[in-house]
Amino acid sequence: MVNRDEMVMAGCERCGTVHAGQLVIDGGLKLIGRNGCVCGSTEFVVVEDG
Repeated sequence: MVNRDEMVMAGCERCGTVHAGQLVIDGGLKLIGRNGCVCGSTEFVVVEDG
């Protein structure tokens, strides 16, 4: 189960830039303090530690 306050690293699917993100209760991902990436994209994936 996802904690709605879980902080994650969000990677832009277009350019790969990593931003601070937050998982939301419906399973989505939103950026913290931004509406999108500097490249203009609004599509992000969770970046796993590795």
